[in-house]
Amino acid sequence: MVGKRRVLVIEDEYLTAMDLTETLEELGFDVCGVARTEDEAVEVAALEHPDLITADVRLLAGDGITAVRRITAASPVPVVYISSSDADLNERAPEAVRVGKPFNAAMISQAIETALRASPRADC
Repeated sequence: MVGKRRVLVIEDEYLTAMDLTETLEELGFDVCGVARTEDEAVEVAALEHPDLITADVRLLAGDGITAVRRITAASPVPVVYISSSDADLNERAPEAVRVGKPFNAAMISQAIETALRASPRADC
């Protein structure tokens, strides 16, 4: 692969988004956008075409699960949910790759590896 993988962070909590961005960059990823709402996530994804998405479940407006479904309807993208909302994930996306909050770099790295291995995209 040429270049860094581009990641869209879907997270409404500013400090968590900045911590996650820093962690992803330390792991060698390029954060191509941070979205705080469902609609913003869909817009940023359409503009940036990320190689990977990290998403919280609960957002300021809308939710991460629906945002991911809207984004991946046209083109599959590996996803890691980073959330404390396990009940929503268990019900609506039971096979999702997930990391609980609080997280650390090792947890994020392992989840990303799992999501990339499971991805139907040939370039991941």
